[in-house]
Amino acid sequence: MNLTSKYLIQTLIPLFIGCTKEQNKNVDLKNNVIEGSLLYDCQKKGVSDFTLLLTSKTLVLDTCITDQFGNFKFVFLNGNYGSLSIKSENSLSGSGNLMTDIPSKVPLEPLNIFLEAKEIVEVHLSVNNSYTEYDTLYITNSTHGIYSGPFENGHLLTDSNYVLGINSYYGGEIRIGFKINNGPINNVILPFMNYCDSIRKINLEIN
Repeated sequence: MNLTSKYLIQTLIPLFIGCTKEQNKNVDLKNNVIEGSLLYDCQKKGVSDFTLLLTSKTLVLDTCITDQFGNFKFVFLNGNYGSLSIKSENSLSGSGNLMTDIPSKVPLEPLNIFLEAKEIVEVHLSVNNSYTEYDTLYITNSTHGIYSGPFENGHLLTDSNYVLGINSYYGGEIRIGFKINNGPINNVILPFMNYCDSIRKINLEIN
């Protein structure tokens, strides 16, 4: 090998390495990925062949179809989008929103999104006024909704199919409304972070 060839090789190798690093750097700068699984409910059976949209307000950033296990993956350009939503074109999702409030600028763990986010909710009473047999307690958003007095401390009902509706990236909330006779409706709200990981216990104070 002559001196000229040796010089060219020594010069070109750093250039090739530099280009490779620059290309990788550009990919990291330009693209973002959000992936996860679309599930029917807390039994975690995947929903296959389901069309999903990743949106920022009215802008569609990417579209994908879930695989046979319900897995999805969005790839989109980085940008100042604010909160993102995952929507569906299919009628099963009602309004179309499946998950809201997804941050666009931080790395995310894989998401679990539920078509029917149903939680198990236990409702307990904390009784300061037991009332009488002529009084009625109404639970306004449960199928187990009407109870006659007098009321006692402790467990009132278990709802195994409490429907949350839209999933938020930051978790959900249990909201139980109740009233005594024709009195005003009181709402008790229980926020939580993770879906489907425990029985939710909520306490109603009877005054």
